Amino acid sequence: MYKIEEIEKRFSDENTNLFQYTMHSIISFEQYKRIIIEEFSGNAEIKNLLDRYECNFVEPEIEDNNQAIIEKIKQRIVEEREKCARYLDENCKREITDELRNCSIVKKEQKLAIYLESRFEDERFEDHYAALCSMSADSLKRDIDNESGNESHYRNYSVKDYEKLLEYCRIDCFNAYIDDERRHEHELSEYMTLCNVMDFKNPLNIFRQSFILLMTAFDAAVFDIAELIITCHFFDFCNKNEEILSDKYELKEIIKAGSFSSFQSEVIEKILKNNYVSGLLKLLYKYRRDYFVIEDRDVYKDLCEIIARRNLHIHKRGIIDQGYFSQSQGNKYNLKCGDVAYIKSEYYLEISVMLVSFIKNICMLEK
Repeated sequence: MYKIEEIEKRFSDENTNLFQYTMHSIISFEQYKRIIIEEFSGNAEIKNLLDRYECNFVEPEIEDNNQAIIEKIKQRIVEEREKCARYLDENCKREITDELRNCSIVKKEQKLAIYLESRFEDERFEDHYAALCSMSADSLKRDIDNESGNESHYRNYSVKDYEKLLEYCRIDCFNAYIDDERRHEHELSEYMTLCNVMDFKNPLNIFRQSFILLMTAFDAAVFDIAELIITCHFFDFCNKNEEILSDKYELKEIIKAGSFSSFQSEVIEKILKNNYVSGLLKLLYKYRRDYFVIEDRDVYKDLCEIIARRNLHIHKRGIIDQGYFSQSQGNKYNLKCGDVAYIKSEYYLEISVMLVSFIKNICMLEK
């Protein structure tokens, strides 16, 4: 059995780690949004949206404004990715035959091939590729032969050799563009993932994921604390929770356990096994209400709402149903059936402080 100090430290450390994980994701987005993705984030409209995005997750108005920006950016990503996917569906790499790849002018004049394939920074692929396709071997040979300073061996290449060089360059340039489009599609997918992390309506969002992980740690802490408290205050705890006393135990069951200590352990195990975290909190609340008083305020119903919301996100994608209202002991956030109980930054920060304070309070009272 864990010591009370170990339980408190474990949960506090988990909360700190999750907060650092959350901040890392926010900072990563702030850094990543400065990266220029060709034909996307360099666009004036997208750049303006990203410039207006504020990494401030405390003020609701700013978070709502950020959400609107994220949704617009995601829509543009979808449009750009669909355009990219259509192009890749309609076009595939073209084969460069061994004969073409191994011809003398291609093998020996790679610098010339690179020169022909290279584009100026602002020149579109379509324009450059069209220029390559319209270029004639006759004129190319003539220009190279007549250019001052060129090596004399160029004159040994025939027009037919230049035709092969141009054919090679056209195919290689086109294939390089296909690779660029695939890379562009991958970059857009990465950007979409990053936007999803910042989108509080998306299941991947950082606050929802951190919330679920924090609640997993909270469950474990409550179960360990409950086991310790029931063990230390067995008779008093059971006496204040009538539902536990409803189970009738005969003397032969105690004798069969071998000792009262073993029998007590079996009863405690049964209590823990028969209750979810909400049930254990209810038992603890009946036993000592001051466990739940933080800064002169009873937070029992707040904890019930947090657990009810966690259950919604695990089982119902966060969509409010009638069961939420009974589990949450009210309707603190004025939600209605069909609403999505989003985990926004303000909510996450509020409940993380509350959960840590509750665990700290109950552990302090038991030290």
